[in-house]
Amino acid sequence: MTVKLETVGDAIDYISANLARPGDAAEEIAVEGDLAKLSIHIEGENYHGSFPGEFARGLWEFQEAIYNAVAFSLYGVEDIRRLTAEQKDDFKIVFELQNGSLDIAAMLTTFFEKFAEGISKMDSKHKAITVATVALIIASAYGAVQVVEANADVKKAEVEAHLKIDQEHERTEQFRVITQAIAGNKVAAQFSKATEEGARSIVKRAQGATEVRVGAVTFDKDEIDEVNQRAAKEKASAQILTDEFVVVRVETRDSNMTKLILASAKTGEFSAIMQDEEFDADQINKLWSAIRNREKIQLEVNATYIRSNIRSAQIVKVL
Repeated sequence: MTVKLETVGDAIDYISANLARPGDAAEEIAVEGDLAKLSIHIEGENYHGSFPGEFARGLWEFQEAIYNAVAFSLYGVEDIRRLTAEQKDDFKIVFELQNGSLDIAAMLTTFFEKFAEGISKMDSKHKAITVATVALIIASAYGAVQVVEANADVKKAEVEAHLKIDQEHERTEQFRVITQAIAGNKVAAQFSKATEEGARSIVKRAQGATEVRVGAVTFDKDEIDEVNQRAAKEKASAQILTDEFVVVRVETRDSNMTKLILASAKTGEFSAIMQDEEFDADQINKLWSAIRNREKIQLEVNATYIRSNIRSAQIVKVL
């Protein structure tokens, strides 16, 4: 039997009913209707049935954030390069223009079908809750509440109000259910992060807009200006680090890539990936010997910094 989830209310009810239920079995679910829809609305002089090229960049950056979350779900690492051309096509978000100053929407029914197939190794209950939670996160752009941190509580109230509008009867703990579902689910947390990053990109790239709504979260002119002012201070910068590092732990490893948590006195802990095929056998053996013996190892790391924090990193040499 397949349970159809068509609204955010359906998803809330399903997650709430199954989250604490004992056992690992659950019905297959299908995400359809409004729950499978991502909507974006823009108000502004340059947004009347069309949009500037800069805004298109924001949509692509939203897509990139979602691709990263998909890669994490399927392979355990945030890296678009892990996705095949076919997978990128399966998880592509195709927006269509609708009425209004600028209303665009994407139906993601196929996206969620492929997503459910991709996480089939989970037990049926965990899989069903994950699909329902991720659908809810994307439809409401749940992570976007954190884009303007000072107003996060206000944005949470907006999402709660949106959820209540879509429901036939009163529910009082909608946000608690979403938060609880995400808390113990790394995949769902990754999509929450993706909607935060993606929404921030859309707001940042909506030049000249007076209002932006992504999912259930609305940003007024002052908030749009604040996001852009902060973005100007947070430009990413790349830096090559050559130092002795401790490998704190190995997060994931498969035939092509290893994800490690590194640490040094200068950097603290951070996550770094290693493309195994780019290293010879001696370098790989040297690294794994250091890991086994808990020894420091000298590495060259290409790190991307934002606000003095390492946002992403890749090992380029074992020295």
